[in-house]
Amino acid sequence: MLPSIPVANFMNSEPWTREYKAIARAVELKPDIHPIGTYEGEKYFRVSGREGARYVVVIWLDSGSQEPVAQCSCEAFYVPQEPTPCYHIGAVLIYEAAEANR
Repeated sequence: MLPSIPVANFMNSEPWTREYKAIARAVELKPDIHPIGTYEGEKYFRVSGREGARYVVVIWLDSGSQEPVAQCSCEAFYVPQEPTPCYHIGAVLIYEAAEANR
């Protein structure tokens, strides 16, 4: 099973949680979001981070809960024992919300 973070954790985050800080950092940094496309129900995005680094964020429905989950290719996501919320995912969620309101 791939490491992932439930999207709901970001949407319902309490102040000063990692998810809350990831959203705040995304608002502060305003990284560029480029939708790559959808493949077999997974949505892919390229996020241009600091210093021109590019990361891939994937959002899909968890097979067990049918709730959306997210994954990022950045080091912060993979280095600790469990996935760490990052501003790349936060930025994609903000982008997705803005697109849904258009």
